[in-house]
Amino acid sequence: MKIILDTNVILSSFITTGLSSRVLDICIDQHHLYISEFIIDEVTEKLKNKFKIPQKALKRIKNFLNNNFIFINPLNELPSICKDKDDNNILQLTELFSDPCPHNPFFRKILCFYTVIQSF
Repeated sequence: MKIILDTNVILSSFITTGLSSRVLDICIDQHHLYISEFIIDEVTEKLKNKFKIPQKALKRIKNFLNNNFIFINPLNELPSICKDKDDNNILQLTELFSDPCPHNPFFRKILCFYTVIQSF
């Protein structure tokens, strides 16, 4: 399965041990994880500024992301439908894998963890 994890899931998997870290482990072992420069930058910025992670650790985290995720550079138009404007960057990535039938509620071939969790 092709999976894009939201920044908050990635952050949580590094900061705590729990559901997010288990999800990340399973995804690495069994699926294809995709990431963009926006997500990498957002993760490292929040780890540095909010959680005060040292530069050396940030470098290791960036290496981890680069080694375990497939990097994609979206060239499609950035949507503007999410309340949180940063979430539009995640949605932009999901559109790269979208099914041609948008009326199907499961039309994404990609799982955006954050979006699925919010629907419950």
